[in-house]
Order: sequence, then structure tokens, then C-alpha cells
Amino acid sequence: MITSALRSALARLFSLKRLWFLYYLSGLVFAAVVALPAAWIVNSYAGRTLAAERLSGFMDVTFLIELFRYRGSALSALFPLLMMTTFFFSLVMLFFSGGALKLMAGDHPYRPREFWDACSRYFGRFVLLFVCSLPLLALLFLLPALADLVRRLFWGKDPGDNITYWFGVIKMGLRYLALLLWALFFDYSRILAVQKREKRTHRLALAALRFANRHFGRLFILALLLTVISLLGLLVYNPVADLLHAPSAMTIAVLFLWQQLYMFFRAGLRLFSHSSQMKLSQALARDY
Repeated sequence: MITSALRSALARLFSLKRLWFLYYLSGLVFAAVVALPAAWIVNSYAGRTLAAERLSGFMDVTFLIELFRYRGSALSALFPLLMMTTFFFSLVMLFFSGGALKLMAGDHPYRPREFWDACSRYFGRFVLLFVCSLPLLALLFLLPALADLVRRLFWGKDPGDNITYWFGVIKMGLRYLALLLWALFFDYSRILAVQKREKRTHRLALAALRFANRHFGRLFILALLLTVISLLGLLVYNPVADLLHAPSAMTIAVLFLWQQLYMFFRAGLRLFSHSSQMKLSQALARDY
């Protein structure tokens, strides 16, 4: 069932190339809002010095320390911009997700009017579902506290460096697990909002909890597969990007194109996640 959902999702993704480009261009615009001022600050400090040439290679920690020392006030102004950009980008992605899920539920070509209508129709509902999901997120983040409780119970207040290290690794894994479980609930609550005519948020949240509980195994395996695909993409991108570090215009241009290809992949993966989750939920609804 999961394999079939992935195949259907991939075919649906390639049938909606205009939507894929819309997601990519949106990410590019928001990235440029932060990248262009940051590049101007770095260029105004480094200029055409030898330090600027070294920036085409690996990260220069000494240069970063000096940059923060002499351009700290300018860089500190970037932090609010980064926070605002991240916030508005998240809102735009949440807005787009209503239209994307609506299109992924069908099999017809891209229809702009249907997409934008669904975006506006479901956006308010998705915001309310997000607010409803916050108590669940807070509850799930108690999982790392349970690891501390186990450590104190069996090893006391001073368990030693080795035990402390491994429990730190366990706590980090539990935080990722908490985020993954919360994302499962939030994703499938949005899917049910698109599939059902129910407008009351608390009923959609309860339906999403029941759905996730009933089909937890398949939903969790799909989420893990999507996470593995994301990590594989990063593992392919990083070594190639590390090779492109010569201080030449051609190398920098190739690096820029490689970065854009990775951003395009990330945009497609976001849509592929929506599509595969929608296809799996449709298959589960037919079987049960």
C-alpha cells in the first residue's frame, strides 16, 4: 500500500509541474530577502581582499569571528529579518498547502482557480488546527524529560560522562521523534480537513487523532521513508558542494546552479510529501 501510494504521488507530482515551480520560486524569493543583505554586508567588509577569496572554499572561522567583531551591528539587524522571513515563509507554505492538498486529492491537470480557491478556503482552518496541535506538541516534548527521569532513577544525580553523553543522544532522538509525531497529527488533520466537509476544528483534531491511532504503523513508516529521502538528498548535495570551492567565476556559477537544483529538489519533496500522504490516506479510507 505504501509503495503504491509513493508511485501514485510521484506521478501526480510530475503532472503538476507548474505547482512545483511555484513552490520553488516562493522559496527562492524568501531566501533572497535574507541572502542579498547578508552578501552585501560580507562584501562591504571583505571586498577584494585575500579573505574574500577564501570564502569560496570551506567555512573560515577566523573570518566569521572578525566579521562579527567589526560588522556585528549590521549582522544583528539580520536576525529579526531572518525571523520575520521564516515566519512569513511558513505562513505562505501553510496557505499553499490547502491548494496543494486539494489538487493532490484529484487526478486532473493543474487548475489555477481551483488551487487559489482551496488556498483561501482552508487557510483559516489550518491556522486553527495548528493552534490546536500546540498542546500535543508540548505534551510530546515531555518525552526527553522521561529520559532524565530514567537516568536519575538508575544512575543517580552524577552518572558519569559516558552515561550523560548517551542519554544526551537519546534525548536528541526523542526530540526528533516528538516533532515527527506532531507533524503526523498536523499533516493528517489538514488532509482530513480537505477530504471532509467538517468545519469545526476540534472535531477535525479528534478525527485526526483517531485516524493516526488506527493506522499508525503505515503512517509512521511513510514518514520515516520521506525523512530518509530528505537525508539522501542532503548526502548527495553536500559532497558535491564541498568540491566546488575554487575562487573562480565558473566554479561559483556551477555552485549556484547546484544550490538551486537542491532547492528545487526540496520544493518537490515538500509537494511529494503532501501527495504521498494524501494518496495513502485515500487508500486507507477505501480499505477500511
